[in-house]
Amino acid sequence: MIDSRETRHVLPRKFRLAGIFLVGLGLFLVASVPVLAKNDWDPTIFIKFPRGFPEFVEYGEDRLGDVYVAPEAGHDGKFYFVQAMDPFYLSPEENAVLIDRPTYRAQRMLYPTVAGAAGFAGAWPTVWAMYILNALAIGVGCVVTGLVARELRISEFFGLAFVANLGMLEAGLVDTAEIFGFALLMLGVYFCLRRSWRWMTVALTLAVLSRETMLAGAFGIVAYLVLTKERIPRSLVWMLVVPAAWFAYLQVQIGYLPGYDNDAQLFDLPFLGFIKALGYWNSQPVQAAHMTTGIILMSLAVMFLLRVLWNRNLVNVVAASFSLIAIVMSGVVWRQGFDSSRALAPLMTLYILSIPLRGVDSKRPEQAHPAAVGETV
Repeated sequence: MIDSRETRHVLPRKFRLAGIFLVGLGLFLVASVPVLAKNDWDPTIFIKFPRGFPEFVEYGEDRLGDVYVAPEAGHDGKFYFVQAMDPFYLSPEENAVLIDRPTYRAQRMLYPTVAGAAGFAGAWPTVWAMYILNALAIGVGCVVTGLVARELRISEFFGLAFVANLGMLEAGLVDTAEIFGFALLMLGVYFCLRRSWRWMTVALTLAVLSRETMLAGAFGIVAYLVLTKERIPRSLVWMLVVPAAWFAYLQVQIGYLPGYDNDAQLFDLPFLGFIKALGYWNSQPVQAAHMTTGIILMSLAVMFLLRVLWNRNLVNVVAASFSLIAIVMSGVVWRQGFDSSRALAPLMTLYILSIPLRGVDSKRPEQAHPAAVGETV
């Protein structure tokens, strides 16, 4: 039987987490439901079958009937839909052959596999599942980030930093996997703070299988463990072994498929990609919003790289690991705000989370300074 004093403490905490989930979910619905409503509640608006690639439109119409056709090249949701139709690439000549750089994109396997129920869901259930899963993942990501905030002895409501993030909203509106990946990475951060090494390994492995850039965050956690002189769990080898095994499987299944160089330059010399993007933005005034997003993200990246030199708490170290991606990211990725904001989405959330932690160094969370915002639980 639960003691009434314990109930008074436990129930409000549960209600807070439920509220955080609902607010996060609600904010995403505010952004996405009007888009659905204006397009006759057709969820293919988020997949964006591209007019510039008729083979994708034909692929969608064969399975779904009428679909929303986006201008030019559409967006990456079309690749995730094809992956969800055949997530284990058992019929690559029918499905994966449409994907540019198929083995590269196929590394992001978790989200389309779940959305397509391992390929058994059918086309329309998969389309809706891609949207609904991302919506739910935003709510869960807010809760997990709130749990991280609790471990850091700041208010759980800082969990809403997960959705106060342009990159997460953009990902949900184009049916891509960044939300899944980042939510799982934050779960890994939570288990790191709890010293639950096996669960941390599971979360980080799944994060990497969702989006390969989450490997940077995983290495940031490892760097934090080194800095705090913590023993590196041997189980962490699995976050490399499992994705490597999946990649080896892909080489067998689809490694022979032709890939084509479609904006394939992802990295450049340090800062050179950003400088190239600045030249592009300055030559086209209509790019002001993309330039603003890029400048904000690069400013955050430089700030974290400098901050981590003297303040090595877990949030700063993980953020600095993503900052390294920003430094070498190519101009092709920097050009469009909806690309750069997704690639570097963790920086926005981690910055908000770091605001009340400016005085916290690399000490363990139970030793965090008592002046942090929020209550200690």
